[in-house]
Amino acid sequence: RRTAKAIRRLFPSDFREKIPTETLSKLFFVIECNAHTITDRFNSRIGLGLYPLGSMLNHSCKPNCVAAYSFRKAGETDPPILVFRAIEDIAIGEEVCYSYIDLYQ
Repeated sequence: RRTAKAIRRLFPSDFREKIPTETLSKLFFVIECNAHTITDRFNSRIGLGLYPLGSMLNHSCKPNCVAAYSFRKAGETDPPILVFRAIEDIAIGEEVCYSYIDLYQ
């Protein structure tokens, strides 16, 4: 809630009047829970992305896929595409799960 109040100060007053602090707090929580860390080709963190379909996958400590990013040609400004790659055979009807955390921590 304190973060939402601090963020509110960054917006024009007419915006602040339209969106209650409680709504902003919920929005930030949703973003925090569903955002994917974007990494570059060298696995360095470069930002956060919201990928609605990727947010529908569940977590597993023994995942059957991994999240990766597909980059276009060098020099293009298009954002990376989130891709899920199977790391084992996935049976028809089996849930596709990946790890929300770095399993090597």
